[in-house]
Amino acid sequence: MAKAYLREHQLCASEECSAIPAPLRPAATEVDHIDALGLQGPRWDDPTNWQSLCHSCHSAKTARESFGR
Repeated sequence: MAKAYLREHQLCASEECSAIPAPLRPAATEVDHIDALGLQGPRWDDPTNWQSLCHSCHSAKTARESFGR
């Protein structure tokens, strides 16, 4: 499912990267669970709970949610 989602949502959708014009925006490489519960959340397989992120943005979001940074 993640590969198909990334084929349809090819650019990073983070707030930081969304400000970059599309031709220059980083490619999305990871599917993030918006609700921050990941595979343990009740909406883990709900595409409306997904967003495509580049590795850097996904790592930063995970750190903020996990460690408050």
